[in-house]
Amino acid sequence: MIELMKKINGAPCACGKIHRFECDIYSGHGAVNDLRSALSKYETKKAFVFADKNTYAVGGRSVEAILGESGIP
Repeated sequence: MIELMKKINGAPCACGKIHRFECDIYSGHGAVNDLRSALSKYETKKAFVFADKNTYAVGGRSVEAILGESGIP
């Protein structure tokens, strides 16, 4: 996943623009608890949640709930 993010960050897009993003990766026990501070740090307006069915069941629902509470689609 990290290699894919490095590959697409700053790469030319089909729309003709070059898109860049900043990203921190949180993983492991309790990582969801760090989400609110990360949202504030980056003044987040939109978010993407990457998860397979197992990680979604463990933490994805909580992440979506926190995003919703924070007004982030």
